[in-house]
Amino acid sequence: MAKFKCDFNAKTYAYMSGEKGASETLSLDDLLEVLRPAAMALRDKYKEKLQSLGLVLTGELADSIDFEDDTTGSNFARFIVKPFGRRKKGTRTRKSRAGPSGRKYAKHNRSVAAKAISNEELGYLLEYGTPRIDATHWMQLTNEEAGEEIQQIIDDEFTKLLKKKGLI
Repeated sequence: MAKFKCDFNAKTYAYMSGEKGASETLSLDDLLEVLRPAAMALRDKYKEKLQSLGLVLTGELADSIDFEDDTTGSNFARFIVKPFGRRKKGTRTRKSRAGPSGRKYAKHNRSVAAKAISNEELGYLLEYGTPRIDATHWMQLTNEEAGEEIQQIIDDEFTKLLKKKGLI
């Protein structure tokens, strides 16, 4: 749902682009280890934002936010931070209209299962709104507020990795 894009600073980009030979010594797993702490921090920021906006009636949405690496079929290291899973199913009773004979319409009284939406769908609806729900832009606000902090975490982790590999 939210693919948080971080820009690397010039020092990091020089290593990533291969100018100093680091691209040959860094694997995809190394780069995922650099991004993992940033994804964890962003996950926590999303949860905090949902709570601060009062969008935690049951807490299911906030509890479902997690991250996964999205490296299938590519050589790019990235994580997607989003809500996962489905919400609990509920039931609602559909009533038929009242008629002159109670039995005539009695067959229409039934309980129907409500369609359970996914947490990702709920997050999307809260982010962009519907005709009845105002948009909260909870992900966009969090990305803007936490952008510099997330970037700093990535830079720090990348510097640690380069020192560990003996490249700086």
